[in-house]
Parts: sequence; structure tokens; C-alpha cells
Amino acid sequence: MTIIELTDVHKTYHLGETLVKALRGVSLGIDEGDLAAVWGASGSGKSTLLNIIGLVDEPSSGTLTLNGSEVGDMSDNAKTDLRSRYMGFIFQNFNLMPILTALENVMLPLQVQGISALEAQDKALNSLKSVGMEKFSQHRPDKLSGGQRQRVAIARGLVTEPKLLICDEPTANLDFENAERVMDLMCELNEKRGITFLFSTHDTRLIDRVKRIIYIEDGTIVKDERK
Repeated sequence: MTIIELTDVHKTYHLGETLVKALRGVSLGIDEGDLAAVWGASGSGKSTLLNIIGLVDEPSSGTLTLNGSEVGDMSDNAKTDLRSRYMGFIFQNFNLMPILTALENVMLPLQVQGISALEAQDKALNSLKSVGMEKFSQHRPDKLSGGQRQRVAIARGLVTEPKLLICDEPTANLDFENAERVMDLMCELNEKRGITFLFSTHDTRLIDRVKRIIYIEDGTIVKDERK
């Protein structure tokens, strides 16, 4: 079942008097259960595409449909609610709050939803356990390795039980061993829990592990390959 549909999406940024065309007529469907990589060089439009799908940015033209509902017709509050309940996000630079422990970082999305501190703590501990980080729950980010911080970021992305996880270059800052561990975890969550993964990358280590590769070049989808 197709859960995300983009139709003729364009995105243009104004940088002073210069127009930067980040996306040029992208039409794309993401199916439930996909483990898909958006592959392209820096500046190809990968992050812009993910930001639009993740409702962080809006297209200049074209339509985005989520679960059959056109996003352009939604209020800002409806978009925020949809994003917080339906999607999880994993960022290239982890985006963990440095003054908070791993547990407190994972609790944050739940507290934004208004869940009580006690319930949020319980869910956050379970999410940390699912990525093998429960023993580090009281560690702050500066006491964790890059691989450990990425696993905490994944736990935070998972804690709201999203249907879709959007990941921007999830292994860019990791060595080979930790990149493999993160990819193993993503594949396991995709297979066992049916979570749909969509991530941008130019990391060749990931290509053999995904179900689908979406090639983007100069803001245009040039190839869409399913394995």
C-alpha cells in the first residue's frame, strides 16, 4: 500500500537574487514496509526531498499526499500532530540535547505529545532497550561514542511507535563497525516491526542492505530500483 505520494513536486529557494531549484518535478510513491535509500551526491536534493516528506518544509508547487490525505489542505496544527504521531526522525548529527541524559532525550517526543513523565520514562526505557542502550540511560551525549549516540537517536525516533522513520545520512558520522550495527538494527526493525524506512545517503556501505534505491540528481529522480 502506498502511504506517501508526491506528484510533480518542485522546490525553489531564494538566496538573495539567486533562485536555487532544489527539486524539479519529483513524482514518487513510498510503500508501507519500504526500506528505501535516496541516493545522490551532496546538493542533489536528498535532504530537501526528505524535509518535504517529513513536513518540515513545503513544496513550491506540486502535491504531497499522506495516507490518502493531501497535506496542502491541512492546517499547521494538523501537520504538527501528524508529524509527531506518524513519523520519527533520525538526524545526521544526532541532535541530542547535550544537557539531558540518554533517557531524557528519548522521553522528549512523548512529553511533547502530553504523555505523563512516568509513562514517558517507561516507554523511553523500553525504546533504549530495543537498541541495546538501556545500560547507558543516565549517560549524557558527551559520554557516549558516535555509534552509541546514533542508537540513542534511533531510540528517540522509535519511541512514539511511528509508521515511518525518516533518516538524514544516518551513518555519515560513523565508522564501519558502528555503521553496520545501525544498518543491522534498521533492517531488523523493518522486518520484525514493519517500520517503513526512508533515508538519504551517499554511503556505499548501505546499498546492498536496502530493498529500494531512489537515485536523485540535480533535483530530479533519475532511477528508482527495487531489489
